[in-house]
Amino acid sequence: MSGRVRLLLRPGLYVYLVRRWFEFLRQLARDYANHRPLPAHRLQVGAGANIGKRVILGVEAGIGESDPARFEIGERAYIEDGAELGLIPGARLVIGRNTSIHRGCVILGNVRIGANCIFSYNIYAATGMHVIRERPSWLIKDQDDAFATERLGETVWIDDDVWIGWGVYIRSGSHVGRGAVIGANAAVMSDVEPYAIYAGAPARKIGQRLDFAPPREIDAMDDACLPYFYSGFRDDQSSLGSSRTQGAIRLAGAAQIVLGAASAGSAVIRGLVDAGKQPVSLRVSLGGKQLAEERLGVGPFELTMPVQRAEANDLPPLLRAYTVLGLDAGADAPRVAIRSAALGGG
Repeated sequence: MSGRVRLLLRPGLYVYLVRRWFEFLRQLARDYANHRPLPAHRLQVGAGANIGKRVILGVEAGIGESDPARFEIGERAYIEDGAELGLIPGARLVIGRNTSIHRGCVILGNVRIGANCIFSYNIYAATGMHVIRERPSWLIKDQDDAFATERLGETVWIDDDVWIGWGVYIRSGSHVGRGAVIGANAAVMSDVEPYAIYAGAPARKIGQRLDFAPPREIDAMDDACLPYFYSGFRDDQSSLGSSRTQGAIRLAGAAQIVLGAASAGSAVIRGLVDAGKQPVSLRVSLGGKQLAEERLGVGPFELTMPVQRAEANDLPPLLRAYTVLGLDAGADAPRVAIRSAALGGG
């Protein structure tokens, strides 16, 4: 008999084939368990966002139905094939409007990425460091289990208009300010100032795009003021052309204005509301704490708010030295545009 026939008559061949078949079925079951459809309440995707076919949206097994962990992907965001996003308990993983995340990026945990950011390839940003010093004589895994709350409680903040180069590592708890640039292969181990250029491992400041010095007054028609319309505004050039016909910058969502430090006094915000069926409810906060909720009708408005220096613990540390005014009009944000903001007194 030929060798091929002898092979077909060997019992071991069929045992091997049966084992391979069952291994295939087990792998299929594991793949199904690991790639179940993401529940709708875990994923919010803005209009025009593009998520690649092989993007992994992973949810840690310990997240129960009542846990608020969720992905929020802004309008016109782009996430390329091969990126991986993962949730840990209690986390919000936010990717802002018109931000691009490229192949090989791994973003895990409580990470907030602003609008108009550019992530190159193979970037790692995550919350949840291993615990090594709480009980140094213990195994690291045992320390992780014993101090899970402390390990997972931090946030990575990456503000608007940030460009991050190839292969960058961003440490848990770091805050990268608006307009910053991080060079390839850098290791970001601490906060990065707005509009600064950092490189190296650990990353160090090597340049500055502009001098970030929030003034006491900003005007929507002045390009020099654009960095201080800090986040949540439609401040790209294509949008500015239309909103500046009204002498204003339109909101894209919950927004922040950053002004100089103030010990006491007031803040005056001027803007306008476009036509609509209902008045707009605008929540105004200072340092992350709500000051007031104003009902605004159609047309121009002027709001005067008290400003008093206080602990701004609800803000990332990088912004606590300034006066940070928050504006949140919810779903009516596109109807609201801001003309100016100024500090008075103090």
